[in-house]
Amino acid sequence: MIGAGLPFMMIPGALNSMIRADGSPKYAMFSMALGAIINTIFDPVFIFVFHMGVQGAAIATVMGQVASFIVSVAYLPRFKSLRFQASSFRLKSRTCGSILSFGVSGFITQFAITIVMALTNNLLASYGVKNYTRVKKALDIAFVLSEIVSIVAFLIFQFTPMTIVSLFGSEEGLYNEFAVMAFRIFLLLCPLTGFQTVVAVYLQAVGKPIKSAILSLARQIIFFVPAALILPRFLGVTGVLWTGPVADGLAFLLSLGLLLYERSLLKKAEAAA
Repeated sequence: MIGAGLPFMMIPGALNSMIRADGSPKYAMFSMALGAIINTIFDPVFIFVFHMGVQGAAIATVMGQVASFIVSVAYLPRFKSLRFQASSFRLKSRTCGSILSFGVSGFITQFAITIVMALTNNLLASYGVKNYTRVKKALDIAFVLSEIVSIVAFLIFQFTPMTIVSLFGSEEGLYNEFAVMAFRIFLLLCPLTGFQTVVAVYLQAVGKPIKSAILSLARQIIFFVPAALILPRFLGVTGVLWTGPVADGLAFLLSLGLLLYERSLLKKAEAAA
């Protein structure tokens, strides 16, 4: 099902970059946001109302991709800087060769990652997943390592943000001042994001894909979008920056609740084994 939606995912991705470059960033944002909203709405409908499980989540994803595709393609006649003709859609060997030469490296990398993940998961599955002590140990190690990385990043963002800002160019005055403030506020609770990521992966690994999907959406959609709509009304541009820590904090609390519940089930299963 997800494979059927690949063309509808790839074409809007390319078109939206062109639409933004054409001077219509709001239209591009609407196209992408529409797909995300449709996916978010129909995910729980198919999963919980129609009890379709992962298949329902896949259908909702493809529906969102199709919606973004339709809106993106509808912009074609409105391009201001481009004029499409029949010849524009004819494949040219030289152009295709140039595209392939630049894209083959990324394709090989992503394909190799897919093969490694599939192979590793199948090998691990052959050894079973009922070693509860090993599961808890692996989870604890993942938490420690993720927090080490997150805390190091936090220290850099809070105490030496200009080292990161300077990588994107050297500006003066208000630009640097705002960039430093953005790093320090928006990434204030970044040490919590590692925890959320590990919990989402853990839930997926123990066969709880719905909870994992909800948690993955929590920070970026469920909490971030309402915060982005509400906080700027009261705090102005600073409110935009505070959406980051608010979403991170709420997503962390949700992650903690789900983890504690799943750990309690794990203990019961371990006791019954």
